[in-house]
Amino acid sequence: MFAEPEAWFWQEVRLPLMQTAPVTDKPLQWRLSTDLRLGSRYGGLGGQFLRTGALWTVSPEWLVATQVAAITSQASPGSWDQEYRIELEPNQLGRWGDVVWLDRHRVEWRFRIAAGQQSLRYRNLFRVMWAPDGAAWMPFAWIEGLFDANPAGFAANDLGLAQIRSQAGVARRLGEATRLDLGLMIRSQFRNGNWAQDPVFNVALLSVPQGQPMVVDGAAGGD
Repeated sequence: MFAEPEAWFWQEVRLPLMQTAPVTDKPLQWRLSTDLRLGSRYGGLGGQFLRTGALWTVSPEWLVATQVAAITSQASPGSWDQEYRIELEPNQLGRWGDVVWLDRHRVEWRFRIAAGQQSLRYRNLFRVMWAPDGAAWMPFAWIEGLFDANPAGFAANDLGLAQIRSQAGVARRLGEATRLDLGLMIRSQFRNGNWAQDPVFNVALLSVPQGQPMVVDGAAGGD
């Protein structure tokens, strides 16, 4: 079954901190990302997300983020809840000819304040993008699975699979340091023993001043 559509707006900025960080001897960036969600089911604003932390370049193929996040969202219309997260996020990057890919793993330690709950969640996102050298427009697609280690405390099936998100869209280079993504996502959520699908229009803006190329550097923002 399909629920009401939503619109999500992601923005991420990565600021250079060090060209040669201790231990890695490679660049270190500071990440700041936001996520704003709108939907008629909420009567307008449905949620706001803020994530910040360090992004370590371990090698040309690996980036590792250590970060925290704060979220306020409507669990049901008019009922707001706060959640805080501590996150570890390894990202593997690569290229097959004109196709670049990202394999993102994220482990989240989640705290929900009103419900008095905490849980571990694992997420895996795989993204591909057609990005020949010098291309201005770059079609992409990605899929992500979200697994909760405590299904009894959070919405998930018996295997812990709580959501599957898939998206297709197109990215546009805006200069050397900025990329705009436009996409349509289908979010499948496990609710009350059944799967429900939500269509989501997604806009993402990624900016990396003095950073590595936008084409290779994967996804932007998001909760």
